[in-house]
Amino acid sequence: VVPDGTEDRDDTGTAKIINFDIKTPKYNFNLPLRKKRVSYVYVLFKNFGPQHELDIKLYVDDEAKEAYTIKGDDDYSGIITHRKKLDYTGNYFQLEIINDQYSEVELYGVGFDYEQVPTVGDKV
Repeated sequence: VVPDGTEDRDDTGTAKIINFDIKTPKYNFNLPLRKKRVSYVYVLFKNFGPQHELDIKLYVDDEAKEAYTIKGDDDYSGIITHRKKLDYTGNYFQLEIINDQYSEVELYGVGFDYEQVPTVGDKV
């Protein structure tokens, strides 16, 4: 949606639901052959409108592992950094971010706290 654009209005000027469903790239944190344990996921966004929510899905090695909803802050107009505590181990991680409300949202970034998982023997 562009400033002063009409993408969020129908022909009569009534507000339309803005739908988007995006997936981030698959992140391996430059360690493609090592397993990683993710402990936190971050989503940085700015929301507009009352009671805004984003639906988030975490994929680990192409398998959906966690789904949760981030609620916006109606009293704050700046950038919100949301942090979710998790504990998943895998080779790569991906987020799906879904918005299907009347209010728009600006996504600024995602982040992960992770550590390498120690391995023993000849299997990684």
